[in-house]
Amino acid sequence: MQDGTPPHIAQQVQELLRSHFEDDRVISRSSPTVWLSRSPDLNPRDFWLWGFLKDRVYEGNIRTLPELKASLTCHVSAIDRETLRTTIEHATVCFENVLDADGMHIEHIL
Repeated sequence: MQDGTPPHIAQQVQELLRSHFEDDRVISRSSPTVWLSRSPDLNPRDFWLWGFLKDRVYEGNIRTLPELKASLTCHVSAIDRETLRTTIEHATVCFENVLDADGMHIEHIL
């Protein structure tokens, strides 16, 4: 999501998410938990992790959800402690900045 635009989630994706998670764990326009259009963008941590893992996770021929989960677990477990420590420290600073900014945007101070 960028610039406050709403997330675009196809009906099939919504059904898949609801089949794996309870409604209150799905964040979408059409779910009980709506993604706030002006929420601080803390997603870089997610994007960093996925960028760090994506080539490793899809090595081989993954065909099922259990295979994907096993690959993710394996590769996340292999991340060294120093990388995890610095990532958590950086995320903590971002969270503190959001608190200091009363939940407003923090891009200007990162």
